[in-house]
Amino acid sequence: MGRKFEPETMLVPGIYSTHHQEAIYPNPKQFLPERFLERKYSRYEFIPFGGGNRLCLGYALAMLEMKLVLATVLSSYELKLANDQQVKPKRRGGTVAPGNGVPMVMTDKRAVKKALAIS
Repeated sequence: MGRKFEPETMLVPGIYSTHHQEAIYPNPKQFLPERFLERKYSRYEFIPFGGGNRLCLGYALAMLEMKLVLATVLSSYELKLANDQQVKPKRRGGTVAPGNGVPMVMTDKRAVKKALAIS
């Protein structure tokens, strides 16, 4: 991109800054999980586990666990944010996470459809 750096210069990606770029994430401060259904982000736009040779060792397991937990919870319950308070980020070591978590409430239990057993 036309920039030059001296040899041995350490470059560190700004993960938080990347995830809050209005051009990539419209309304970046809003909780909009559906944005990930509407678009597939490149590995340079969504980098919660770092990248390159510093990619988090637990990345694959974390993604698998997250998908299993979310699929289990969201297929059984309807959730909404508990309040309209802005989620404030807090540094936790080398990462950033919600300062007080993301309080949610269960609004309804979904009807579970049972698969038909074919013999």
